[in-house]
Amino acid sequence: MESEPAGSYVALVVRLQTAADGRWYVYVDGTDRVDAIPLVPLTLVVRLWRSNDSDVLRGSIQRQGGDQWAPIQSNTQLEELVRAWLFSSSSPGVQ
Repeated sequence: MESEPAGSYVALVVRLQTAADGRWYVYVDGTDRVDAIPLVPLTLVVRLWRSNDSDVLRGSIQRQGGDQWAPIQSNTQLEELVRAWLFSSSSPGVQ
């Protein structure tokens, strides 16, 4: 039997909400001492590549014009999650 690799999970519950002032804020659940962080306009560039012979998605995400990036690797579940978020009738801005 294979053993689990050493390490631990980190889980964050992050909420994007509008406040009474109409601005969008980031809230991280479970952080009593951290104030809500006001969002500034941001464009993220997400580049994904799908292998023709599998459901693997690979790519990167970075701030437009920035030089820092993070790799992404997932499968169709990531695509399904994003579609559910973008096309949900409960998404902000969707009437």
